[in-house]
Amino acid sequence: AATKMPVQDLLYDWQVWCYFAVLTWALRKQLTRTSAKQASIAAALVAVTWYYILRYTTAYKARGGDNLFDDAYADVLQAPHDRNSCQLLTWVVVAALWCRHEPAELLWTGMLGAMSAAFALTPPSFQKRSTRVPLAYVVCSVLALLAVQRLPQLAVTDAVTFGVVLKALHLLLVAPRWLPSFGRSFDEAGVYAVLGVLIAWRR
Repeated sequence: AATKMPVQDLLYDWQVWCYFAVLTWALRKQLTRTSAKQASIAAALVAVTWYYILRYTTAYKARGGDNLFDDAYADVLQAPHDRNSCQLLTWVVVAALWCRHEPAELLWTGMLGAMSAAFALTPPSFQKRSTRVPLAYVVCSVLALLAVQRLPQLAVTDAVTFGVVLKALHLLLVAPRWLPSFGRSFDEAGVYAVLGVLIAWRR
């Protein structure tokens, strides 16, 4: 019973309530327009992902940890798997841009639940769409990659700044959906090329 109490403390954390409120909203929106087969695949993917999340959470709280969100990211950004984790984060930046025409809940489910499950529930439509990328997406994508670049070093040198940059990264992934285009847009292929160069450069 002693090891369960720290985990139960999460029930009184407003951040946890906000986290699951947004995730529940996103999942409900996606489930209204998906098939039973897609939902089953997504459930299996979520089960695998959340098994490891809950296992880590239980061990973390048993050690007396009190900043789960930040410390979980800091943990996966430690050697020897820091480069792989950063690479996955850069792919998320590109994916957020790539699925800009898809429903917003896809991105929220991906960030808060499991990216694989989000795409299982809402496969990309690939319908004819604009190949122009608004300026807001370009700026936020570049800033997000810069944030990814800074995270590994901040994880071991400055916990406070690490938390700020980490949360800013998540906001940068969704912010362009609600920001104005500022009257400028760029060819999609060129934007992906620039992002590809930036990702290759950080390696």
